[in-house]
Amino acid sequence: MKTNTGKLNPLANLKQTKLHRPRPTRYLVERQRLLERLDNGKDAPLILVCAPAGYGKTTLVSSWIESMQVRNKQRSATMPAAWLTLDEYDSDVMLFLEYLIGALRMVVEGACPKTLDLILSLQQPSMKVITTSLINEIVQLPESIILVLDDYQNIQGQAVHDLLEELLDLSSPLLHLVLISRINPSIPLASLRAKGL
Repeated sequence: MKTNTGKLNPLANLKQTKLHRPRPTRYLVERQRLLERLDNGKDAPLILVCAPAGYGKTTLVSSWIESMQVRNKQRSATMPAAWLTLDEYDSDVMLFLEYLIGALRMVVEGACPKTLDLILSLQQPSMKVITTSLINEIVQLPESIILVLDDYQNIQGQAVHDLLEELLDLSSPLLHLVLISRINPSIPLASLRAKGL
């Protein structure tokens, strides 16, 4: 697949359906109190939406983003939201990073080019180098972005958790993570709360 500049798209092999926000159904029951709680936390580095299967977590966050986008259009303000639905294969931290950059590129064209080059290079540098590059490029984003990671309970092993912990620890005011999970994620929530994140 070629981009509009004629170059090959390095993310062409990603499942594009994982990068699209599910649309709320027309039979949606408004959860005004929960929507207000999400609104109140939208400037925080991390929002965790955690409940068992079938409780409407994905629908809630999707409808919150939709309502926020409608309100922002009315005020001529924008806060784009990127979406990534995770599966067990995304426990591979390099694949996770490809999808994360793919999600960011759905709202910011060409986001994180140096980090993507590092991930796709034949001789990958250390995880520390890749993480530093990602953090540096997130700081350079042109505007604040919400990044939703849905079905986070599918992530196994520690590599992705460690990456997110470092992203949150060195948090950029431009990136606002929303984790949707059936279980509490394996990141140190207590220490993040103690830091005010």
